[in-house]
Amino acid sequence: MTESNDPLRVNARFDRVAEERLRYIVEHTGMNVSDVLKESVAQLYARLRAEHAAPFEAAQALGLVGGFAGGDPNASENVKQVVAEALRSKLSKPA
Repeated sequence: MTESNDPLRVNARFDRVAEERLRYIVEHTGMNVSDVLKESVAQLYARLRAEHAAPFEAAQALGLVGGFAGGDPNASENVKQVVAEALRSKLSKPA
């Protein structure tokens, strides 16, 4: 792409179906062609970013990070110790 701050000019070739769809969008939204294409790129970009997000980013976007109260905040760092203590506690209780 370009390094300057000048807007990118695009010359695109559309088949008949794509042209009809573009005209329909322009007619029904009142947007101009440039704005329709910008919005289309923005939506596709957002979808791809979401599809390729790291698991943490995906969980964060869904509101799952920090969404639960309680629990050991260091459990993921001390997983072996937490599991060992839970097993000891469980196995030391009479059946």
